[in-house]
Amino acid sequence: MKLSLKSRQTSSNDFDFPSEKIGGHCLKISKLLLAALPSVVFGVFTIIFTIQQNSTANKNRQQDQRQSDELSIRSTFENYINDISKLLLDTKFNRSNPEHLLHIRVKTLTVLRNVDAHRKRDIVLFLYESRLLRSDVMPNERLSLKDADLNGLEFIGSST
Repeated sequence: MKLSLKSRQTSSNDFDFPSEKIGGHCLKISKLLLAALPSVVFGVFTIIFTIQQNSTANKNRQQDQRQSDELSIRSTFENYINDISKLLLDTKFNRSNPEHLLHIRVKTLTVLRNVDAHRKRDIVLFLYESRLLRSDVMPNERLSLKDADLNGLEFIGSST
């Protein structure tokens, strides 16, 4: 048996150098990150877009609510003025009849709870001009606003 002592030629592929392992590992991680990057960017974009949409929707909802409240207050005010005007112009209306004044008082107290300060002022001026709150009218023909909600009411700078 012959032993051959042939030397084997070695190539660089036969040895794993640590730097090549690290480089290959970094390359794999880089490829993985690059593959995942579009999904991450899309996810972040979706989250930001959703937050902005929710914020916009909340602002729109609040504005719609304010507009609805304003419309309701305006409608309440206009209906009150129209109803009381019709009542005052009715030939059957008698200022000295306590039931007629009570009807106006109940409507007035109710509407004063549901309108803003500007419209409260307009209602009081309307009642004054309609001779329901004036001191030059007989006491039994005056409307009482006792216990009325007059919070925020100011007459500074009013035309009357």
